[in-house]
Amino acid sequence: MKAIIGTDGSPCAQVAMNLAAALPWPDGSELRVVAAVDPMSLYGPFVGFAPGVGEFEVSLDNALEEVTKAAADQLRVQGRTTDYKVVLGRPSTVLRDAAREMGADVILVGSRGHGSIASMVLGSVSAEVVDHAPCPVLVARGTRLERILLAHDGSDNAFSAERKLRDWPIFHHAHVDVVSVADAAQTWDVMLSAEVGFPPERRGALESESQQQHETIAESSSRRLVAEGHQAETVVPFGDAAHQIISIAGQHGADLIVMGTRGNTGFKRLVLGSVARNVLTHAHCSVLVVPPAS
Repeated sequence: MKAIIGTDGSPCAQVAMNLAAALPWPDGSELRVVAAVDPMSLYGPFVGFAPGVGEFEVSLDNALEEVTKAAADQLRVQGRTTDYKVVLGRPSTVLRDAAREMGADVILVGSRGHGSIASMVLGSVSAEVVDHAPCPVLVARGTRLERILLAHDGSDNAFSAERKLRDWPIFHHAHVDVVSVADAAQTWDVMLSAEVGFPPERRGALESESQQQHETIAESSSRRLVAEGHQAETVVPFGDAAHQIISIAGQHGADLIVMGTRGNTGFKRLVLGSVARNVLTHAHCSVLVVPPAS
């Protein structure tokens, strides 16, 4: 596997680093620790006129060099390749470009920055990294991945997320709970598009049909995961998708939520900013967000 790990010297970045160090990367894995020096975050449009900016930039670069090298040293284990780089530029862009250059399978970042190096507020751009990354992004809020919640709605993107669980060696021994939410919003979209005078009994039938559909999605996914050696269970609640995913993750003690960026959830939730963004923002555990066709 190939991974980019973002750092900024903050405690949250260290959580991502500790998680990366604890994961069972297969032999031959390549891990690269990446940090960015972003003068624009310090001086804005006046960066060219700021006194002493050159000296400060050198000082900051040196500080980040030490932090990044120390982080890379933490990840060094026989059987894997580990290196680091410090790049001038916007953090989210630097991480995206590093992932493309490397052909990375995943980017790991902390959930928030505000660390000892003021120019790198990595956590504030974690959602931006997710929006534009060419590969899945793991936003770390803990240091283990023993219990995982897979959010599945039957979409192609959800199947991509499921494949990561089945194929990536770092997940081979994890227990997986598959949650497929019968989203009330989907049922209302159907009812609102129907003719006037929608009968109450038809509403109940639609809700029951939605529940059965999501039970089938969850059970099918669970069977595939069990066939690959996972312990897997299913949960099929009814309600708001993001709320239910976050709630069930808490109830089940999940270390990680795995989900796609887009799913079968209606035009209002076609972009990250609906279900995926709400989960990414409000979940108390780590979140792996898988983009389409990854």
